[in-house]
Amino acid sequence: MAKGEVKQPERGGRPAVGFLSDRGLSEMRPKNEDALFVPGEAEQALAGERGLLYVVADGMGGEAAGEVASRLGVDTVAEFYYQRPWAGSPGKMLVQAAEAANRAVLDAAQDPSRRGMGSTLVALALVADRAYVLNIGDSRCYLIRDGQMRQITEDHTLVARLVRKGLMTPEQARTSPKRNVISRVLGSDAAKPDLFEEEVRTGDVFVLTTDGVHGVLEDEELRDLVLSGQPGRAVLSVIDEVKRRGAPDNATIIVVKVGSEQFLPSPPSPLQGEEEEKEREEAVELGKRSAVGGARGPVKGRRRRLVLVLFAVVVLALLVAAAVRMYLVRNPGASPKPPIPADSARGPAGPPKTDTAKAKAKGHTDTTAPGAMPESVGPRKPPATEQGKYGSGWI
Repeated sequence: MAKGEVKQPERGGRPAVGFLSDRGLSEMRPKNEDALFVPGEAEQALAGERGLLYVVADGMGGEAAGEVASRLGVDTVAEFYYQRPWAGSPGKMLVQAAEAANRAVLDAAQDPSRRGMGSTLVALALVADRAYVLNIGDSRCYLIRDGQMRQITEDHTLVARLVRKGLMTPEQARTSPKRNVISRVLGSDAAKPDLFEEEVRTGDVFVLTTDGVHGVLEDEELRDLVLSGQPGRAVLSVIDEVKRRGAPDNATIIVVKVGSEQFLPSPPSPLQGEEEEKEREEAVELGKRSAVGGARGPVKGRRRRLVLVLFAVVVLALLVAAAVRMYLVRNPGASPKPPIPADSARGPAGPPKTDTAKAKAKGHTDTTAPGAMPESVGPRKPPATEQGKYGSGWI
């Protein structure tokens, strides 16, 4: 493969993606200072060229600045990665995107009301059969393969450094009062990112989290919850469990399950209902390539609804026609009759009738059959918040 060339995807599969961000339950955090990015339709159109990018950030610096820093970091990375000229490799593009995000946060922090703000960052780029992972701070990326989960990233915190040096155990680090002391962060001179590269296999599950998730759940607990269902359901299970344990911080998670030709989930959309989820699971078991939430999945549901609406309209029209016919049979006077001679039945001739009077005399009735407009069956728009949505994109 020539230098700078991006390998085109060889599999027909698409990753199933679940993502959810929650403010948590702490009264000390009235706003959600986490941010995330998943590919939309525009980015999916570039998947063959640049792959798919997923980003999570955890802002800091107070209510007025934390959410600005995380959102600015996520948006800058995504815009740089998809819109700037290709830098030669996905990994190099990620590094340059992180550097651009750091500059953007630094510039925004010149505002006195935002001074000292910053953000963590973790990004995953899936390009053909490779995964490129970048992180700054303590937001993490995990890989689950064959039921085993391992952390790809390394936390940029004081306690993590002590654990690596053998001066503290992981158990001590989890409860240390210094566990939130971060050594690298967007919006500072100490923002050097770490970059990792992994081979991608069918069935791999990548998990991106902020410390509001992995700071509450043990790795084994997180793994079990992620594997408890499809990504859209799994992220709900994870956040529900975090909130059951108090959710002291904002909590954000993205789950990306690499698929195959037998698993083609739908584009990003709101969480589907129980019926659609059941249909997807049944389709997976039957190995139906075109029905497992892929491009045809939502269309199938819309067609069914359209057929039902049209059937109802036809039945209603038939009932109205039958009612009109029965009315005419039981009321023969309602039908037009031949004219009767004036001297045989009408009695003395009266003044001539107007056209309106003639119409009434002839028994004409203006009958309009009721109709029914089919309900809209277009794609549902996702909610305005980032909570409770899931989607997918092409590898």
